[in-house]
Amino acid sequence: MPKLISHYRWVNQLRQRVNSQIEPLRTIDIKIEDNECYKRILEQERNIQMRLDNFIENLNQQWIDLFQNGSLLHLNEPILRKVNEYYTVNIKPELATALHEVMRLYQIPNLILSSEIEEFYQQIDRFQQQFIDLDYITKSYRHIYDNVSLIEYPLIREELATIANDLDKASTIITLNIDTDPTDFIRRLRTTIHDFEARFFKSKSNLDDIQKILQTYLKTALYSRGETRQDPLLIVYEKENRVLKRNNELRDAGLRLQDILKVST
Repeated sequence: MPKLISHYRWVNQLRQRVNSQIEPLRTIDIKIEDNECYKRILEQERNIQMRLDNFIENLNQQWIDLFQNGSLLHLNEPILRKVNEYYTVNIKPELATALHEVMRLYQIPNLILSSEIEEFYQQIDRFQQQFIDLDYITKSYRHIYDNVSLIEYPLIREELATIANDLDKASTIITLNIDTDPTDFIRRLRTTIHDFEARFFKSKSNLDDIQKILQTYLKTALYSRGETRQDPLLIVYEKENRVLKRNNELRDAGLRLQDILKVST
């Protein structure tokens, strides 16, 4: 595949060199159309252009053959691959190379390519976005899977099973084939797992906050001995400020717990 790029560039450069020599003759003021030498030059130029066209056509066919025998076949493979409990994006090196090479081909000006390469080029943006979404999906699922505790699992079993079912489809029957565009499936799965991941880790964060509040509450005595040993333990009427402060702390803790529970439900 890299040799095709160099050949395309060579053809393009040779065309430019030929044209740079012929164009001045075509714009000359002196009438030379009937000149035998001029006619031979034009005939040679046409021959060169024709040979270059044939060379490009052969190159296009070589690329198509390589692509059909290699990369195109990989478009019919599942978009994900399951490895133990996790999933990875199923991008074959041949397909990645083909995408890269087609993008490089379109950087060559005035290059005439086959309709098959044109069609593939039109799909590059779609492929790239799908690869980005699939990479996000696999990483997010791994992040969730690695952080689910045994206590939490029963609460999210159904939602996690739905996501896992879609991932199984992506690793068995969903492909990148142009005729069966999986864009909608990938977008829906990405949205689902993004929403679930956000809610899941928000709930874990809320649970951590609740535990911190309760631990602080349980560790702190409702009443404490005065500043001196002579202060009775249960005489609180003369310590009104201290009691009010403690009462406010308990009320604030209760309100924070209430807010967290409202958000979590």
